[in-house]
Amino acid sequence: MSDMDDLDYRAIRKRVEERMEQRTKFFKDIASYITTNIICWGIWFFFTGGREGGGFPWPLFVTFFWGLGLINDAVQLFFRDNNFLENMREREFQREVERERERLYREGYSDAKPKRGEVALSEDGELIYEDEPSDRRRDVSSLN
Repeated sequence: MSDMDDLDYRAIRKRVEERMEQRTKFFKDIASYITTNIICWGIWFFFTGGREGGGFPWPLFVTFFWGLGLINDAVQLFFRDNNFLENMREREFQREVERERERLYREGYSDAKPKRGEVALSEDGELIYEDEPSDRRRDVSSLN
């Protein structure tokens, strides 16, 4: 393996390892989120006894704000780093271009060059198009 290949391999391996570490950290954060929420809601339920008017459910703050942080981490980890948003934008752009082409085609416009019929080569090397007037074809063939 050459030095250049070795450098490429090491750089790629480093990026992959960083990505795997981010994913591992994210899933550990989810486990901590679930565990902490179970504990907080358990404490709240234990001290209020689950009775009506048992006080404000303060674990909502933990659940809501930590959940927002996890959603933000998930978006950055699974969507932004994979160019998901850019790819989605490009797909939408291509879809709009196709719609516009279809609309123009229905209205009789075409951005494509009109096609000619069959082409033949005369004996002297001139191109003879099938859709040319017949007198032009005779003129070309009579030159031979």
